[in-house]
Amino acid sequence: MSNPRNISGFTLIELIVVLGIISTLLFFSMPLFKDAGIFQNKNTEMGKLIQLIQSLKRRSIQKNMDLSLHISLDSNAVWITDSTMDETALQQARDDRTHLFHDLKITGIEFPGRSDTPREAHVIFFSKKGYSDMAILHMDDEDGPVSLKIEPFLMEVNPMPGHISFHDCI
Repeated sequence: MSNPRNISGFTLIELIVVLGIISTLLFFSMPLFKDAGIFQNKNTEMGKLIQLIQSLKRRSIQKNMDLSLHISLDSNAVWITDSTMDETALQQARDDRTHLFHDLKITGIEFPGRSDTPREAHVIFFSKKGYSDMAILHMDDEDGPVSLKIEPFLMEVNPMPGHISFHDCI
């Protein structure tokens, strides 16, 4: 027993500490990966629309300006405006609108407490303070009807199969 040997290796305490640090880092970084779109298919048309909405939520906070997403149901097109635009810039943004994808058709937009009145375009507001309008986008994809739920204080946009309403979400 009095024969000293050089034993190399890690102690159990050292291994537990290292595993604890790695676990903590993963715990806090997983939501960032989810927001970056790693876990959703960005190649689909719906994935691109979800990425657009989530990026508008982040961009409104980062740039400290109010943003609006205009959605035209008639032309199946979207355009983005911000609070600093004058009338000419607003008209230019409307003229430069992006037509949505061929296989994705937005059939309706539902806001809580608002009646669905026919208009040229519906507007979803994203505030620089970190919230947005609550809305449900009803659409038809190649796989059938789908609804996107946009919540005011959450960065995530939740796709749900079928056409849902706010009564289904409660």
